[in-house]
Amino acid sequence: MPRRKPTDEEKRRMWAAISQAAMDYHNHHQERGLGVLIADDAGVKPQSVSEWKSLVTAPSDKVLMRLASKYGVSATKLAGEEPPAHGDLATDEALRLAGELTSTVTKAALPEGSVEQFSAVMEKAHELVMQGKGEDEAYGILFRFALGIRDQDPPSK
Repeated sequence: MPRRKPTDEEKRRMWAAISQAAMDYHNHHQERGLGVLIADDAGVKPQSVSEWKSLVTAPSDKVLMRLASKYGVSATKLAGEEPPAHGDLATDEALRLAGELTSTVTKAALPEGSVEQFSAVMEKAHELVMQGKGEDEAYGILFRFALGIRDQDPPSK
């Protein structure tokens, strides 16, 4: 389900968070040339970044996750939202993403896994999402985690 269209104020906060994260990451202390760096990091055309900056559009969730992973910050932060006051506060979106990660990883690494193994992977996926890990980074960590579980407790035949 796609997220709702962000307001101009939300787009403004999003752009401020993305540009600050990019400046910090690249040690780049001016706006000039920043759009090209962000476009490269996001895997989009500079025109897309220009549209974010001018509040015409906002980056997709997937692009936010990619940038968050690259810059080492949470996607929530790049979305211009303050992180929750309580780190254990789970949102519907975090649970949905954790579920997707878990489903994909367990199908590949634990196709005959037990309920306990699935639960452990789900718990780890939720932890990674709440830490703001990017989708690609979370998949990598979670896949290695699932393989470790499988190697410790292989399915009985």
